[in-house]
Amino acid sequence: MTYTKIEQYKIKKSWQGLSGYILMFGLVLAATIGFKISVNHEISSYDMVLVTIGNINNSLVFHFVVSLISCLSFAGEYAYETYRYILIRPVSLFKLYISKFSSIWFYSLKLLIYIAVLSFISGTIFWGAQSGVVHGKDHIVLDYGLLRIILLYIGIWINMLFIIALSILFSVKFKNQATALIGTMGLLFISIMATDIMPTDIMKYTPIGYFSLIQYLNGINIQWRELISCLLVNTLYCILITMISFLYIKKQDVLV
Repeated sequence: MTYTKIEQYKIKKSWQGLSGYILMFGLVLAATIGFKISVNHEISSYDMVLVTIGNINNSLVFHFVVSLISCLSFAGEYAYETYRYILIRPVSLFKLYISKFSSIWFYSLKLLIYIAVLSFISGTIFWGAQSGVVHGKDHIVLDYGLLRIILLYIGIWINMLFIIALSILFSVKFKNQATALIGTMGLLFISIMATDIMPTDIMKYTPIGYFSLIQYLNGINIQWRELISCLLVNTLYCILITMISFLYIKKQDVLV
């Protein structure tokens, strides 16, 4: 088995990995019931796919699950002292790092697909598929509905690069899963609260300013400029934080 497959298997068999699916199932179910009770106008299953992930993303629950898996993958190795056994094998630190990072990112992709499928099924049961109809603000029918859904999911997946990188940085710094998770989510929460007072000219250069992607997709026109900015800003921050965390690992003695 390759190291990437090993890491994917470890996530799959962990209670944290399983709890992510259980939690997302509960959130999709709650969203469906909430829509059924509160929405008076007609919606489609495609609306469910779009709005459900938008709400989950805005609530930071998805970020929490991905951060939890990231902290497990890195800080967990320190907690159980398994790094010393891994590094004895003929594998480079860089390869190990990339294997873990890509496995977590792949897990987030599978979780997004899981949410989309559940949302579509629940929406179809209660409201019908309606041939790809997607409604936006004021219940207007939007053009390119399926494209908007795909863009939202891709945007959220790209945002996870930043969350994974930040969680890894806290993990290799503190070597404790709980501390790393609290640090990541605490910084994320404080940063989002700060957006209320942060000037727009500054916020557009931070990854936090692009977390609520649905606002760029539920209007009459798709806001391409903001979506592309999201891709670039989050990728650049991910590269920067990843470099810092990797260099930190190289400088410290992981066998201590």
